Amino acid sequence: MTIVLVVLAFLVGGVGLLTMSQATMGVGLMGGACLLGIMARIYQAMQQHETLTALLKDKPKGISGEVLEEMSEAEKEEEITRLLADREARRRERGEDK
Repeated sequence: MTIVLVVLAFLVGGVGLLTMSQATMGVGLMGGACLLGIMARIYQAMQQHETLTALLKDKPKGISGEVLEEMSEAEKEEEITRLLADREARRRERGEDK
């Protein structure tokens, strides 16, 4: 979908460039600069999304729905107790009270 919108934006920008008179040249150049800036931002966001997705795939799983379904009741209770103890230990290290 992004590719279709980018192509459409460049087509409209090209038509605008061809139909521009000398009186509207300044506005047309500003519009072209905005179009390039927007395209650069879309590309940057796409790269960031790909990077974050790759990083999240490598992240070890915590307690998610899928993991919980695979655990027995005893394992679930043990994991929850461990996570609560870890959270409590972090609070004590920071000097926070309940």
